[in-house]
Amino acid sequence: MRTKLRSKISLLFVVVAALLAVPAVAIASAVDTSTVDVNVPSTSVTLAPGGSETITINIRVTGQQVGTATFKVYKDWTLSGGTFTGSNPETFTVAPRNAQDPATTFSRSGTVTVDSGQADGGPFNLQVNAFDITNSNATGAKLSAGTFDTYAVTVETPQNNDITAPTITLTTPPDNAIYTKNEVVNADYSCEDEAGGSGLASCVGDVPSGDPINTSTVGPHTFTVDAADNAGNTAQTIHNYFVHYAFDGFRQPVDNLPTLNTVKAGSSVPVKFSLSGDQGLLIIASGYPASKQVACDAAPTDAIEQTATAGGSSLSYDSLADQYNYVWKTEKAWAGTCRQFVLKLDDGTFHQANFKLTK
Repeated sequence: MRTKLRSKISLLFVVVAALLAVPAVAIASAVDTSTVDVNVPSTSVTLAPGGSETITINIRVTGQQVGTATFKVYKDWTLSGGTFTGSNPETFTVAPRNAQDPATTFSRSGTVTVDSGQADGGPFNLQVNAFDITNSNATGAKLSAGTFDTYAVTVETPQNNDITAPTITLTTPPDNAIYTKNEVVNADYSCEDEAGGSGLASCVGDVPSGDPINTSTVGPHTFTVDAADNAGNTAQTIHNYFVHYAFDGFRQPVDNLPTLNTVKAGSSVPVKFSLSGDQGLLIIASGYPASKQVACDAAPTDAIEQTATAGGSSLSYDSLADQYNYVWKTEKAWAGTCRQFVLKLDDGTFHQANFKLTK
């Protein structure tokens, strides 16, 4: 009996000693880090030697991050000898983030090109991911690589040896054009295959050439034209354009820049403007209107002849005058300073007016 008891006690000491020997890091929780995920079209394409394809690269950062981080993503790649080589890297910067913050996103256009000497075969897999990730913080949650997509390219020489993609001429809308809401803008584009080629098979835009493009909603838009020839070579052209409200400046009693409007601090100022019709009451971007202190320069001054009833700030629309009225409540503590009233609309545009606050 004593021998068995001693054996059990010895075994107990061995188990306890083994538990005490486990490193503390084995039971520590991992630091919650942010990740950068890179997505490209999850599709397979067939290109001829010398051909190319435009792809969209979507980047998404989520999770907690203590310091500022940077990373790079190639935007162009060339397939040669069965291997993809990246070029034209872009550096992206991500500010510190909390775990519950909305995702930080980026979107870029990239080009995949097949070298003219590349032999037929495939599919060859291109992995588009983030690299050269750096974090400014030595400790705490950091940015790390997350998921990435694979873009598969098969190389095939057309039987008629046509390896040249059609050309696209997109005249309207020009890239980064700005239009007003509901403005009539007719698309203007054309496609052409090279002389002696296989012939143009298709030329398709978001709307037929000559028809109006979409200007019914404010904000950023894209217009895309795709072309293909009878040998299977394809081309794509994308232009960005922006649609804004028909904002024509602030109306009386507020004077537009560079005039310095003078008003007694603590007053409520009626800020009036038109957007060419009733666009609803959700036209102001989140966090606006705002104001900031500016230097009192030598700009001409003009007194605010009309103030509103004291109270909180508010927005209303007058259909008879076709104008919006935002009541801006100034603070008495602003007396003796100059401030800039900043209005940002949900079309992405900013509009400012300067004020001199008197006692």
